[in-house]
Amino acid sequence: MAESKPLRRLLHVLSLQEEIRRRELESTQNELIQSERSLAVAHRRENRGRQLLMSSLYDADPEGRIVAAEEIRAGRVRAVFLQNRIQQLNSAVDERRRVFREKQVERKQAETLVAAADASEALEEDRRGQRSVDDWFLMCVPNDRANRDRQESQHTSVEDDCEHFP
Repeated sequence: MAESKPLRRLLHVLSLQEEIRRRELESTQNELIQSERSLAVAHRRENRGRQLLMSSLYDADPEGRIVAAEEIRAGRVRAVFLQNRIQQLNSAVDERRRVFREKQVERKQAETLVAAADASEALEEDRRGQRSVDDWFLMCVPNDRANRDRQESQHTSVEDDCEHFP
C-alpha cells in the first residue's frame, strides 16, 4: 500500500484535471454552437433587410429603403464579426480537445501504474503468506531421525501442535 498511496493521489489529481479540461472543452463547444446560431440570425437579418429593400422599391418608400439598408448593413457587420469569432472558437475547441485528450492519457497511465502497484502488493502479500505457511510447515516436519527421537522423548512434540494445521 505504501507504493500505491502516492499513485492514488496522483490519479485523483489527474482525474480532477481531466474533468476541468472536459468542462472547458464543453464550454467552448457550447459557445461555438451559440455563435453559429447567432450567425444564422445575422444572415436572416440581412435577408430580411433585402426583402424590406425590395418592398420599399415597389412602394417608393424612401424611409423604408433607409431602414432596409441599415438592416442589411447591421446583418453583414454582425455576420463578419461572428465569422471571425467562430474561427477563433474553432481553434480554441481544437486546442482544448488536444489538452483534454492529453489529460485522459495521463490519467489512464496513472490508472495503469496504480493497478500494477496493487498487483505487486498483492503478489508480495501472497509470498509473505506462503513463506509463513512454509516456515510453519518446516517447524512441524522433523528434519531428521535424531530430531524426531528427541522430540518423542520429551513428551512434548511440535507434531502435536501441527495436527491443528488447516
